[in-house]
Amino acid sequence: MDEEFGSKNRAEWIWIRPPRRERAGLIPRGESDFSDDRNRFVYFRKEFEAPAGIRGACLRASADGRYILFLNGKRLGRGPARCHPGWQCLDPFEAGDLILPGKNVLAALVHSYGRDSSFYQLPRGTQALLFGCAGFYLDGSLGLGTNGSWKCLASEAWERDTPFGGTGYMEHFDGRKEPEGWELPGFDDSAWGQAFVQRVSIPAAGSDVVPFPRLVDRGIGLMREEKVLPPGRPRPAPGGGLVWDFGRILLGRIGVEVEAEAGAGVELTCGESLGPDGGVFRPGAIPGIFTPPSQALRFRAGSFACSDELLTRIWRVGAYTASVCRQDGFIDCPSREQRQ
Repeated sequence: MDEEFGSKNRAEWIWIRPPRRERAGLIPRGESDFSDDRNRFVYFRKEFEAPAGIRGACLRASADGRYILFLNGKRLGRGPARCHPGWQCLDPFEAGDLILPGKNVLAALVHSYGRDSSFYQLPRGTQALLFGCAGFYLDGSLGLGTNGSWKCLASEAWERDTPFGGTGYMEHFDGRKEPEGWELPGFDDSAWGQAFVQRVSIPAAGSDVVPFPRLVDRGIGLMREEKVLPPGRPRPAPGGGLVWDFGRILLGRIGVEVEAEAGAGVELTCGESLGPDGGVFRPGAIPGIFTPPSQALRFRAGSFACSDELLTRIWRVGAYTASVCRQDGFIDCPSREQRQ
């Protein structure tokens, strides 16, 4: 089998660079180096032909970091669920009616962290020596698994040298540098590179080495995403800008639509409270689209009421606090310890 391409019938971990085979041996040696993949964003895409009569396909995806998965330009979801690198989670997706007769495209935007965070843990040992800390994986029906036939491109739209907070990096995104329509069928990816299969053959070990030898289906359902708009109109912020007050603490990601001339900049931040001057109090966490999954697990909080209104209100506050501290698991708070 060609290691660079991988098996056409087997899904492989892929990335924009080859494995570090020079470190392979009876006992892989060297020091782990994650600098090449620190705060790196990568586009992946694979066009395929589908026959008429297809009623969908079951897919499973994962990444060493974060990913957003698209099919024909429609977002299927994001992941993976938080996990230990020794038991890497696979997220299930049902393509449904999104697969069309003829040309289709699967695409993914993958973010590699390159450092530990409050919810993400770097790989260790042989895996880190040979593969670093990055990769994307997808398998499923219709032979749509990742292999060396996928195309990839390192994004220049995100600046890599940005501040880091507990849950991720501050994101500096230049929309002029993002390839327009990269997630759509028919996009010209002829200038993109071929993905490299992340598999190293070590004959002395009696088997191949891959980034994550143990892949497990996530033990919870996919996250729920709902658009929430702030009530009322924004008010002026100290020093310029606008403040939108949602009136309560919410767990989510910021999204805006703007119309502006090329080169115009928009700075967004969020916080848990307003400062004395009426501006947004900026916590230690830095928001971004690739912070941990921010949509809550469904669960029944129960109910409580008594003749003492204060106790009833205290219970309601506790129940709501639990609801905003649940992502793909229950966490201590949205900006600190999250590996429980």
